[in-house]
Amino acid sequence: MKIINELSDDDMLRSTTIPHSTSLLAGAWLCLIEGCDLFATETVNPLIQLWKGMNQRETAFAGLYYRILGFCKTMTVLNAVVHQQSITSAERSVLELYVDMELLHRNVFSNGVDQIVTHVDVQKLKAARRVVKFYADNPDLDQKPSYSMPHQEFLAKWADLTMQKAEILWGKDKKNKIVLPDHWSGLNLPERAEKIDKAMQDRVAQGYDMRNFAVHTGLAGVVNFEEAHLEMQCALS
Repeated sequence: MKIINELSDDDMLRSTTIPHSTSLLAGAWLCLIEGCDLFATETVNPLIQLWKGMNQRETAFAGLYYRILGFCKTMTVLNAVVHQQSITSAERSVLELYVDMELLHRNVFSNGVDQIVTHVDVQKLKAARRVVKFYADNPDLDQKPSYSMPHQEFLAKWADLTMQKAEILWGKDKKNKIVLPDHWSGLNLPERAEKIDKAMQDRVAQGYDMRNFAVHTGLAGVVNFEEAHLEMQCALS
């Protein structure tokens, strides 16, 4: 990969006189994302594909990396103001994935790799229990064979082992129930950032609620916003 800057000093000087509109800012950041995507595709991805028999730590990092790259590729397609919610939602996801990477990289948790890997089955366990319970309580909405059958099979095969691992990694709560955390660290995002450093706390704090507004229900992320505001949100995200 070769990146060539064909702009002259006069070009660079003239650019400083151009008003910095939200559209221009968004376009500039989009170019950066496209550059990152090009570097990842041509340089990073081939190196990862050379890894053979990845251990759990390498698998965790590769998984987090590819999820981030997927969101970046999405941004190169959803690049209009009408996609503001998707863009802002993606920013939240990328930031959380990046924080996960930093937590693992810095070995903030001595058993972090085991936690993030085991949490995959914890999430599946919680989802399976939810589906099985719903159709058990509402058989009139079920089908034959039961929609919950794959979930029942997962519970029969993996529930006990997953609960045993969860007890080892996260312990029990005050009611003596095994903890099944929403995040593998057992912490919310600001708490996770606090485990890293002040710079990460600052990055999380800036726009934290706006990113949540774009993900969750309600109108907080759009009411009283003009197009320029949404365009700026796209640029910042």
